[in-house]
Amino acid sequence: MALSELRTAWNDKFSRPDAQALRLLYAKPVQTVLDEARAALTELPGIQESLDWQGVPWRWTFVYRGTGDLAEHALPLVSGPTPIATPSGLGLLRAFAYVIPDPSRLQICVPLTGPQIEAMPMKRMKKPVRDGIAHARSVAGVWWPTWDVSSQGAAEEVLEVAARKHKFLLTAAGVQA
Repeated sequence: MALSELRTAWNDKFSRPDAQALRLLYAKPVQTVLDEARAALTELPGIQESLDWQGVPWRWTFVYRGTGDLAEHALPLVSGPTPIATPSGLGLLRAFAYVIPDPSRLQICVPLTGPQIEAMPMKRMKKPVRDGIAHARSVAGVWWPTWDVSSQGAAEEVLEVAARKHKFLLTAAGVQA
């Protein structure tokens, strides 16, 4: 197989794809899941989407960051290493969420801090979501749960985690949710 045959819109670092090119990597049902996940995240107040190169393994990924009140609270409070001193853990926030359009499996990642996880109603969440959080890798006080979302039901469960995180951040920022 030639190298050019392995290149897709998702893994070509030197050519920024558009959302449509990434959509077309999936079958129609998964395209719908991708569209609805992107719409749900961008509909959250203070969240904006960008398509950024994230390196291996996420490559071209939809990144959701806070704007306005959320952005102000997402920055470190001091220069140097990011502190963990804030009660909400907001100083650790790099991005709100990620939608990873890997052609082999669509994924959503919602990075969470310890206080955010503690605020989650874990007993009311479905087992795959709970397990994703419980088994997530932790780096510098941030857990990186990432779920495969091949169906609308799976995406909705993960997007509920994002909605709860959003409410947590707005409350910690002193903004009415």
